[in-house]
Amino acid sequence: MRVWSDAYKRFQVVCRREGKTVSQKVREWILVYLKEHEGGNPQTLLVPSLPKDSLLKDLLDEDAGRGLMPLERRKENVDWVESFVRGHPGRYDLGQLVHAVSRTCGVKPETAAGYVKTLRILKILVVRYGKVYTYDTLPPST
Repeated sequence: MRVWSDAYKRFQVVCRREGKTVSQKVREWILVYLKEHEGGNPQTLLVPSLPKDSLLKDLLDEDAGRGLMPLERRKENVDWVESFVRGHPGRYDLGQLVHAVSRTCGVKPETAAGYVKTLRILKILVVRYGKVYTYDTLPPST
Protein backbone atom coordinates (compact mmCIF):
# COMPACT_ATOMS: atom_id res chain seq x y z
CA MET A 1 0.00 0.00 0.00
CA ARG A 2 1.87 3.03 -1.30
CA VAL A 3 -0.03 5.70 0.66
CA TRP A 4 0.74 3.99 3.98
CA SER A 5 4.40 3.47 3.08
CA ASP A 6 4.81 7.17 2.16
CA ALA A 7 3.06 8.31 5.32
CA TYR A 8 5.17 5.95 7.44
CA LYS A 9 8.40 7.25 5.90
CA ARG A 10 7.35 10.86 6.54
CA PHE A 11 6.43 9.91 10.12
CA GLN A 12 9.91 8.38 10.61
CA VAL A 13 11.52 11.62 9.40
CA VAL A 14 9.46 13.72 11.82
CA CYS A 15 10.26 11.35 14.70
CA ARG A 16 14.01 11.52 13.98
CA ARG A 17 13.84 15.31 13.79
CA GLU A 18 12.19 15.32 17.25
CA GLY A 19 14.79 12.88 18.62
CA LYS A 20 12.28 10.06 19.13
CA THR A 21 11.83 6.63 17.66
CA VAL A 22 8.62 5.54 15.99
CA SER A 23 8.10 3.10 18.89
CA GLN A 24 8.40 5.89 21.45
CA LYS A 25 5.88 8.07 19.63
CA VAL A 26 3.42 5.16 19.29
CA ARG A 27 3.82 4.34 23.02
CA GLU A 28 3.20 8.02 23.90
CA TRP A 29 0.09 8.08 21.73
CA ILE A 30 -1.23 4.86 23.30
CA LEU A 31 -0.71 6.20 26.85
CA VAL A 32 -2.50 9.47 26.04
CA TYR A 33 -5.31 7.58 24.33
CA LEU A 34 -5.73 5.24 27.33
CA LYS A 35 -5.74 8.18 29.75
CA GLU A 36 -8.56 9.82 27.78
CA HIS A 37 -10.63 6.74 26.87
CA GLU A 38 -9.97 3.96 29.39
CA GLY A 39 -12.78 5.08 31.71
CA GLY A 40 -15.22 5.30 28.79
CA ASN A 41 -15.79 7.56 25.84
CA PRO A 42 -14.98 11.06 27.10
CA GLN A 43 -17.77 12.52 24.97
CA THR A 44 -20.37 10.78 27.11
CA LEU A 45 -19.42 12.61 30.31
CA LEU A 46 -21.90 15.38 31.08
CA VAL A 47 -19.90 16.95 33.89
CA PRO A 48 -16.26 15.99 33.62
CA SER A 49 -14.00 15.70 36.61
CA LEU A 50 -11.30 18.18 35.68
CA PRO A 51 -7.65 17.97 36.71
CA LYS A 52 -6.18 21.28 37.87
CA ASP A 53 -4.00 21.61 34.76
CA SER A 54 -6.80 20.76 32.33
CA LEU A 55 -7.26 22.88 29.22
CA LEU A 56 -11.04 22.46 29.56
CA LYS A 57 -10.87 23.79 33.14
CA ASP A 58 -8.94 26.82 31.84
CA LEU A 59 -11.60 27.40 29.20
CA LEU A 60 -14.40 27.11 31.76
CA ASP A 61 -12.56 29.56 34.04
CA GLU A 62 -12.26 31.88 31.04
CA ASP A 63 -16.02 31.51 30.48
CA ALA A 64 -16.60 32.49 34.10
CA GLY A 65 -14.37 35.53 33.58
CA ARG A 66 -16.61 36.57 30.67
CA GLY A 67 -19.67 36.18 32.86
CA LEU A 68 -20.64 32.72 31.61
CA MET A 69 -21.74 30.17 34.19
CA PRO A 70 -19.39 27.21 34.81
CA LEU A 71 -20.56 23.86 33.46
CA GLU A 72 -20.95 22.35 36.94
CA ARG A 73 -23.29 25.18 37.99
CA ARG A 74 -25.39 24.74 34.84
CA LYS A 75 -25.76 21.03 35.65
CA GLU A 76 -26.80 21.86 39.23
CA ASN A 77 -29.44 24.26 37.93
CA VAL A 78 -30.87 21.69 35.50
CA ASP A 79 -30.99 19.12 38.31
CA TRP A 80 -32.75 21.68 40.53
CA VAL A 81 -35.40 22.33 37.84
CA GLU A 82 -36.13 18.61 37.60
CA SER A 83 -36.47 18.18 41.37
CA PHE A 84 -38.56 21.38 41.62
CA VAL A 85 -41.08 20.13 39.05
CA ARG A 86 -41.09 16.69 40.66
CA GLY A 87 -41.99 18.34 43.98
CA HIS A 88 -44.71 20.52 42.41
CA PRO A 89 -46.21 18.40 39.59
CA GLY A 90 -48.79 20.22 37.50
CA ARG A 91 -48.55 23.42 39.51
CA TYR A 92 -46.88 25.59 36.85
CA ASP A 93 -47.30 26.24 33.16
CA LEU A 94 -44.15 26.72 31.04
CA GLY A 95 -44.06 30.51 31.45
CA GLN A 96 -44.48 30.33 35.22
CA LEU A 97 -41.83 27.63 35.47
CA VAL A 98 -39.31 29.63 33.41
CA HIS A 99 -39.99 32.67 35.60
CA ALA A 100 -39.53 30.65 38.82
CA VAL A 101 -36.30 29.08 37.53
CA SER A 102 -34.94 32.44 36.40
CA ARG A 103 -35.71 34.06 39.75
CA THR A 104 -34.52 31.17 41.94
CA CYS A 105 -31.36 30.25 40.01
CA GLY A 106 -30.46 33.86 39.27
CA VAL A 107 -30.25 33.35 35.51
CA LYS A 108 -31.73 35.18 32.54
CA PRO A 109 -35.16 33.98 31.39
CA GLU A 110 -33.58 32.76 28.12
CA THR A 111 -31.18 30.57 30.12
CA ALA A 112 -34.00 29.24 32.30
CA ALA A 113 -36.03 28.46 29.16
CA GLY A 114 -32.99 26.57 27.84
CA TYR A 115 -32.87 24.42 30.99
CA VAL A 116 -36.58 23.59 30.64
CA LYS A 117 -36.19 22.87 26.92
CA THR A 118 -33.23 20.56 27.63
CA LEU A 119 -35.28 18.57 30.14
CA ARG A 120 -38.17 18.32 27.68
CA ILE A 121 -35.85 17.09 24.92
CA LEU A 122 -34.42 14.50 27.31
CA LYS A 123 -38.00 13.36 28.03
CA ILE A 124 -37.70 14.24 31.72
CA LEU A 125 -40.33 16.99 31.65
CA VAL A 126 -43.64 16.86 29.83
CA VAL A 127 -46.42 19.40 29.37
CA ARG A 128 -49.90 17.97 29.85
CA TYR A 129 -53.06 20.08 29.84
CA GLY A 130 -50.86 23.21 29.86
CA LYS A 131 -49.03 22.23 33.06
CA VAL A 132 -45.50 20.86 33.53
CA TYR A 133 -44.83 17.42 35.03
CA THR A 134 -41.99 14.94 35.21
CA TYR A 135 -42.87 11.70 33.46
CA ASP A 136 -42.99 9.86 36.78
CA THR A 137 -45.47 12.38 38.31
CA LEU A 138 -47.97 12.46 35.44
CA PRO A 139 -51.56 11.91 36.61
CA PRO A 140 -53.26 8.88 35.10
CA SER A 141 -55.02 9.53 31.78
CA THR A 142 -58.79 9.59 31.91
